[in-house]
Amino acid sequence: MTVYSTFTNKNGARKQIPDFPDYEICKDGGAISNKRKTRKLMVPFVRHDNVYVKLRANNENHAKQIASLVAEAFVDNPDQHKHVKFLDGNSTNIHLENLERSDDPYDSNEKWKIPNKPNRNT
Repeated sequence: MTVYSTFTNKNGARKQIPDFPDYEICKDGGAISNKRKTRKLMVPFVRHDNVYVKLRANNENHAKQIASLVAEAFVDNPDQHKHVKFLDGNSTNIHLENLERSDDPYDSNEKWKIPNKPNRNT
């Protein structure tokens, strides 16, 4: 996972995250905190093969999937699809060019399913 976020907002490369006024999301998947005097690129974490970032609002912590934040900010969604599809099947590739809206929650990771490991106890 490589994120090259820019602090300059060229061509709308960053947008404020809805419900989190102190944070912005970039087209390349970088999340920026504006809580202090200087902007800070936030450190993402991976859970269940998806990339998340921790945000804080109203004295509560929230773990948000970065792909969903990027899609919500930059991908048109006229059909109101609820899920994000990773075009290359890699759920850690969170760049805008790799994201598409989908109605099928299992569509995004079909290519990357790992077969069950054989049972060693037999």
